[in-house]
Amino acid sequence: TNILSIKKKYYYNTALKLEKEKRWEEARNLYEAILYIDKNNFNANYRMGILCITLQDLDKSFVYLKKALLLDKKHPEVLFQMGVLLFSRGKVKDAITYFDDSLRQKNKSAMLFYYLGLSYEKLGRLISAESNYNKAFVIDPNDLNIKTAIARIKKLKEKDRDKWKLPELKNQNDEEVGVEIPLPVNKNAREMRISDKDKHKYKDKNN
Repeated sequence: TNILSIKKKYYYNTALKLEKEKRWEEARNLYEAILYIDKNNFNANYRMGILCITLQDLDKSFVYLKKALLLDKKHPEVLFQMGVLLFSRGKVKDAITYFDDSLRQKNKSAMLFYYLGLSYEKLGRLISAESNYNKAFVIDPNDLNIKTAIARIKKLKEKDRDKWKLPELKNQNDEEVGVEIPLPVNKNAREMRISDKDKHKYKDKNN
């Protein structure tokens, strides 16, 4: 047992070092060795989940992160990474649930708020998206992705407002300038004029 414990610790520390050096496959082999010794090792399951995201093996990433959550269902980083995976699969509402759970576990990283912003933007909830992008900006004002997202959401909000803007109202007098408006015709006066014309015709005939 002591030898296995020493091996797990050695493999884990070496695997972390290999990850920093971007020697992904070697790191993966060591994490698999740890899980062969102890399938319920939280750290190895979590790191394998993250590593599989890097290697674009998303199906296996789900497997390892779910296992990590079974071992520690309130771990903020695992909850966040599950949210990222679900977001990448288009399951935006489910992703928000995991992001919110991570937030409740005191995870207030810029990336968490950034992904919450992306999720709300996907759902068309622009005010919520902007609020989360701004929170991310406060934490990390130098992140280019966050700056771009804030600029994008402002343009989307302006476009949304313009869609509901009413046409400019004009004074009716301005519209009537230069337009000839016929006077209303009084029916009795019209009949009298016709009658007068008939009288003149009658006089002309008699003359």
